[in-house]
Amino acid sequence: MDWNSAEGILRRGMSLERDGYAFYTVVAERASAERAKKMFLDLASQEADHLRLFLAQYRALEAGRGW
Repeated sequence: MDWNSAEGILRRGMSLERDGYAFYTVVAERASAERAKKMFLDLASQEADHLRLFLAQYRALEAGRGW
């Protein structure tokens, strides 16, 4: 995989979003304050949204539809 290609960059972005989701989910589980728990769950949800966007773009490039 050429990590400098569009596909490589999108794959790296997807990896970062997955890592962010995992991190925020774990932190939310460990948070004792309800407000903190909600904030971290919201951040995890945002990471999941970002991952879906990256994945859709990646699939479009794979299918030859471009950006």
